[in-house]
Amino acid sequence: MLWVAFVAVTGSDGGGSAPMLHSRPIAVGPLRVTVGATDPGIIARWDDLYAGFPDAEPGSSTEELRVSISHGATGMLVSMLDGIPLLEHPDLAAHELEITRVLNHRKLDSEPDRVHLHAAGVARDGRAVVMAGRSGDGKSTLTARLVRSGWEYVTDEQITFDREGTRIEPYPRPLTLRQGVWHLFEGIGGERKRDDYHRVETSLRELGGRAAGAAVLPTVVLAPQYRRSATNSLIPFDNRADVVDFLVSCCHDTERLGTEACAVLVGIASRCPAWHLHFDDVEVASALVASAWEQAAGSPVVGHRRLPGRSASAATGWGWCLAADSVAWAFDDGSGVAYQPTTRRFARLDALGIALWEILAEPTPASVLLADSPDEATGVAVETWLEMLAASGLAVRS
Repeated sequence: MLWVAFVAVTGSDGGGSAPMLHSRPIAVGPLRVTVGATDPGIIARWDDLYAGFPDAEPGSSTEELRVSISHGATGMLVSMLDGIPLLEHPDLAAHELEITRVLNHRKLDSEPDRVHLHAAGVARDGRAVVMAGRSGDGKSTLTARLVRSGWEYVTDEQITFDREGTRIEPYPRPLTLRQGVWHLFEGIGGERKRDDYHRVETSLRELGGRAAGAAVLPTVVLAPQYRRSATNSLIPFDNRADVVDFLVSCCHDTERLGTEACAVLVGIASRCPAWHLHFDDVEVASALVASAWEQAAGSPVVGHRRLPGRSASAATGWGWCLAADSVAWAFDDGSGVAYQPTTRRFARLDALGIALWEILAEPTPASVLLADSPDEATGVAVETWLEMLAASGLAVRS
């Protein structure tokens, strides 16, 4: 159980003992989360922020996190995590942000066999839009606008795929909105105008939205990027290998799961068309998200295959060959990707790179590879590929 206890005290001496109140137990992935507090307002606030989560089943998990927050004599609020100071701040909203941050990490650590993206998501009719990218690119703002306009909320922080990578399990944590966008959402932010405080956790009730009630199908991948004076536009990724490259850059688990995580991301890139979304107007961007979602419904799957790895006889050969644990996939659009779990290096492959990979499953002298090149330019490209594969640990001299 994940236990968060808020203990409100009126002075340094404790000022008496109020009864401990408890929030609704919720299921956050495999965690069971409950809040305890002596202040009913804190309980009500927590239940509001986390209303999108389902009730926790009895006996679901034994993990426990003890956080207390108290009013000290100075008027500051002090959060304690297992007896260790976590945060000292006068605004309860700052503690909400910190507790949510801790929960993000605990959820990630409690799901070692799942693939997670740093991404937001919304859904309609069981089909989800995955909006991945860096912090500050406008994902949460765009998600809040979409939720307010009727899309179901999946998450604004952590997309979690099931073990097969075919479904997204909702993580409807509070949406975090920066002060610069509060004016876009009536009723958000209130009177919080402190110079040293610029974010607020926002509930679905405040946005007039609802959470996705069940796992949803990933349908389209977007890379949103807010820039002032940007042209509002959808720009397709060049190929599916570029989509995998982008997803890898947003994935929390490539080091932890290695080849397994890459295989999941390859499958997602195969099934989901992807666009860069450039915008400076959240209303226009919302319409572009809807357009991408509609286009994705009619888009065919781009097939892919796993390329052969190093053959069993390669160790006794001579010349160039693939590293023993290197893996690669080729898409039907002519692009490919390769991954080296030991060096944790990732590479995109073009048609020549794919052809060279298949040859190097068996030991092959560089002289043979160059002799088979139809022209000088191809020979130079082959040499370049060999150097790149060797530098990444994907190929070696056997």
